[in-house]
Amino acid sequence: MTLMLTRRRFLALTAGASCAPWLGVAKEAVTQIPPHLTGYEELFSQDPRAASVQWFRDARFGMFIHWNVKANEEGKRHWSHFNADGFDAHAIVDTAIAAEMKYITFTSYHSGGPHMWNTATVKTNSYALAGRDIVGELSSACAARGLGYFNYMHISSNRSNDERWDRVQTAYKELLGNYGPIAGLWMDSVHDYYRNRHYYPKLSEQYALARSLQPHLLIGFCEGATGEEDYVTMEHRMRPLRNKRLEGAPIEICTTLQEDAETGRGQSHWFDNKPNARRRTPDDVIAYLARTASYNANLLLNTGLRGDGSLHPVDETTLRKTGRRLREEGWPAPQKT
Repeated sequence: MTLMLTRRRFLALTAGASCAPWLGVAKEAVTQIPPHLTGYEELFSQDPRAASVQWFRDARFGMFIHWNVKANEEGKRHWSHFNADGFDAHAIVDTAIAAEMKYITFTSYHSGGPHMWNTATVKTNSYALAGRDIVGELSSACAARGLGYFNYMHISSNRSNDERWDRVQTAYKELLGNYGPIAGLWMDSVHDYYRNRHYYPKLSEQYALARSLQPHLLIGFCEGATGEEDYVTMEHRMRPLRNKRLEGAPIEICTTLQEDAETGRGQSHWFDNKPNARRRTPDDVIAYLARTASYNANLLLNTGLRGDGSLHPVDETTLRKTGRRLREEGWPAPQKT
């Protein structure tokens, strides 16, 4: 496949060099304070992970982004139809900042593909298909503006049984060794771990590998697996912890800006592929922030990018209006519903 080097692709490929010194920097540079931990220097010098935990507790609000071939309005769900013509990492980061969000969690790979970074593990990756290293662009844009960046890790990226272990190690070394300081890993799905533990014999080794590459890194595996995780994530609502060793750990509740028009539920509405779904309003988001605050939890709010990688304009407007209200009215008081 021959790729045309358009102006957009040229700017994307050169963004790291001009906007963030972290892109492509080896792990030795991560001993420096990561941009998102500015203000936590003293604690970072004593204990990098403790600084990250405190930063995460203070963050309150983050952007979740789902995107792959499932986000295709025409129903074409094969990676060969993938393009990134509308993806603009700096526009996404600008919207997150306008919404008062402090971090972004992105699907570096989700089922169906492609892998969203320049990886040696598979040929179906965004760089080979579209000349775009999406993880590189987005993590670089986050670093340039002081946002934390988390990689969402799919089930297939977490299983460590023998036939997968070499590939998992390679992916970890790429994602955590080639893009400067990463705020954390968001691992999915702990339900598979509890159903099929035989697929996860080296989970503790995975954690150790990740922390050897980035000592400040936060690791979350939904409601908790081994108890070695740094934070827990609940989908849509609070629920009991999987592992009591994580009592007192920072909490994050994730939900979506799309919901089922009939039931009002966000389950299965992670990707922008349901044109008749209801999109949540600034009032809805403020109410959700009040609910998560009642649990002293962060809200990780998902927007599914459109097929070409662009933000849905309704979601962008909602996020910007939410941020404006937070600045003008203050953060909502904790309120359980």
